[in-house]
Order: sequence, then structure tokens, then C-alpha cells
Amino acid sequence: MSINLHPKLKWDNLHPPLQKKSTTKRGQRGNNFTVDEDIKLVSAWLNVSLDVVTSTDQKHTIFWDRIWSTFHNDKKFNRTKDSLNSRWSTIQRETNKLYGCLAQIENQNESGKTEHDKINDAKAMYQSNSKNAFQLEHCWRILRNEAKWLILRDNLKARTR
Repeated sequence: MSINLHPKLKWDNLHPPLQKKSTTKRGQRGNNFTVDEDIKLVSAWLNVSLDVVTSTDQKHTIFWDRIWSTFHNDKKFNRTKDSLNSRWSTIQRETNKLYGCLAQIENQNESGKTEHDKINDAKAMYQSNSKNAFQLEHCWRILRNEAKWLILRDNLKARTR
């Protein structure tokens, strides 16, 4: 048995295709950050946060306005302040986790281990703790010798002793 529809009525008009609902509150999620964008964001964050003229005397919104403008100074990328702030939170959280793993490895004080071996052990520990491989090594390599993370690392060492 077939259904005969009026010529002006089409099946597609009566039953539009199902659309997935957005899982975010403000609409569709943007594209993932690229390695270049991550590096640019870390660089912008360092430039703004280590600026000796304004130092830490800035409000949160002004701080992120400056990061946004530094990030977009070459017009190569297009991200909102909220997306930059969110990505920075992810970079900071995951980098701190790796530093925590590295501090634990260094506190074991195993003889004969090179720095490269310790970093690989820290990545393995990170992966076993978080069930995912560390994906932000490009950011970690930039941040690893910055004063903030060196202080954090020293504090983690002191806490575990």
C-alpha cells in the first residue's frame, strides 16, 4: 500500500530531518585549537602577565582583553576572549598535572635517569592517572622554564618531602 501525497506536499516538508541538539549553552562549539593557536596563546599570556609596566595591577577583564588583542595582532586567528580563557584554563590545568607527575618522579631520586627519562616517566604517570596521553607538550616546552612553573615545581617538591 502506497501513500499518495498531494503534489505540493512532499515527504521532506512533512518530516524534516532530525537535527542534533547543541550540547553547549550558547550554540555550537567552535573548532579545536591548533598547535599554532596554542603556542600563540601561551606566548600572549606570557607577554601580558610578565609585563613589568602593568605587572599584576589589572582587572581580570582587562587582562584578558590584552591577551585577546595580543593573540589577534597578526589577524591570523579568530577566537573570542571566552574561548581563549577556556583554552588557557585547560592548558594550565593539564600542564600543572604534568608538573605534579614530574615532581613525583624527581622526588624518587633514581640514579642514572636523565632528564629525558624523567619526562617520559612523568608522561607515563600522567597517562595512567588521567587515562589519556599528554597532548600539550608544545605548550609545556614553552612554559617549563618560566618562573611561575619553577616556583610551582619547587612547592610541589617541598610538599612531598
